[in-house]
This record gives sequence, structure tokens and C-alpha cells, in this order.
Amino acid sequence: PSTISHAARQLEARYDALFGYFLAGALRHVDAAGARIQYPGAGSANGYRVNGLEGFARTGVLLAAWIAGGRGTAVKDAAGRPIDLVAFLRRGLEAGTDPASPDYWGRMHDLDQRIVEAPDIARILWLTKGEIWDKLDASARQRLVAWLRQVDGVKTYSNNWLLMPVTVDLVLQRLGQPANPAAAELYIRFKRHYAGNGWFRDPPEGIDFYNTWSMAYELFWISRLDPAFDAPFVADALRQSADLTAHLIAPAGIPIMG
Repeated sequence: PSTISHAARQLEARYDALFGYFLAGALRHVDAAGARIQYPGAGSANGYRVNGLEGFARTGVLLAAWIAGGRGTAVKDAAGRPIDLVAFLRRGLEAGTDPASPDYWGRMHDLDQRIVEAPDIARILWLTKGEIWDKLDASARQRLVAWLRQVDGVKTYSNNWLLMPVTVDLVLQRLGQPANPAAAELYIRFKRHYAGNGWFRDPPEGIDFYNTWSMAYELFWISRLDPAFDAPFVADALRQSADLTAHLIAPAGIPIMG
């Protein structure tokens, strides 16, 4: 037992160090309004502003999970200064979804990268419901819902993108918003791509390289949002996906993206 306890403490220390590393990067590169985290390096084809949204959305889920895990809302940065994680996230969420803000994340269009980032914005809201959503005024809530609901009327690629509106819809339902019936149809389309043994196809390209990442990631969160949602299939797909991922691990590491 003492060995297990020591190993658990070591593992926790590693996670804490990683959290501190990612938090430091977010604090260093967040913009003035708080809605974009503009990490340095080569930009993507989606453009500078969308890259900043991606930086906020994907890092924000880590901060929200820290809060939801009961680790507190106040942390210290590398210099020992206090950081209010709730204030950090709330400021970004409000600025990014306010059309009057210069930091507005913008309107979604067909095949838009914002569609991919929307589920993480939704996850932040769900994970911090008691700290952020429940304390927002009606106008701020309406702006958040309006921005997220854009995923309902735009075209997606016929692969893991089909799950993005599904996750957003489940979160909004948990926040007291009406369901979007079209999300169920998108999930049915996605499920048709299942090739068995944890693998999904990316029509017409063949097996999807995101099997070990986005497929399992979205299905995991769907199972957390609604444990009854196609439960036997989701549980089996996740189990088999984990098994195939384990077989991809080598001494040099793991090919996270495929």
C-alpha cells in the first residue's frame, strides 16, 4: 500500500506540473480581452483570430476540469501571484460571444474551424456551471447560447465533425436549453462510419487518423454528459478504442493523432 500511495503521489505531482506548465503558457499569451490565447509559432490556414479562439477553447477545458475536479478556483502562477481561474474563463467567454466586442469569435460558416472549437467552449460552461453559468445574467447567457447554436445550421465534414453539434446540444440541454432534433440525425450518420474494433472511417478517405484522439474524446464526453446516450455502443467503442491505442504505444511514445 505504501508503494501504491507513493506512486499515486508521483503521478499527481506530474499532472500538477503539467497543469502549471499549460497555465503559464495561457497567461503569457492571452490577449487583452481574454477571449483569445495566441500561442506563438506558425499559424494555421484558419487565420490568426481563429487560432486564438482555438488556444482559448482547448486550454480553457483544462482549467475548467481543474475547477470541476475540486482543486479550487484560485491558483498561483509561476511568480507566486494569485490567479482566479473562474474570472479568467468568464472574461474570455463573455468577450468571445459578444458581437459588440472586438474580441468576438465571429459567425460560423460551412466547414468552419469554429465548429470544432464550439464543443470545448460548451464543455467549459458545463464543467463550471455552478461557478460561471449559474451566475451570468440573462443577456450573457443568451449570447453564449446564440454563439454555440450556430453549429446547428452549418455544414460539417462527414467524419468526427458530425459529433461537434451533438456535444454542444447535450451541454445546452444540461444548461436548461431545448434540444436540437437534428443533432440526433448527425449522430446516426457518424455511427454509420464505425468499422468495428474501435475504428471509424473518414469517407471517402478510409480509416480516420483521429481514431485515437477526437473520436474517443467526443464519445467520452458524450458518455459523461448523458450516460444513457447509446450507452452499450459508446462504452464498447471506447473500450475497443483504448485497446487499439494501447497497442500503438512504443518505447519512443504514442502517435496521438493516428
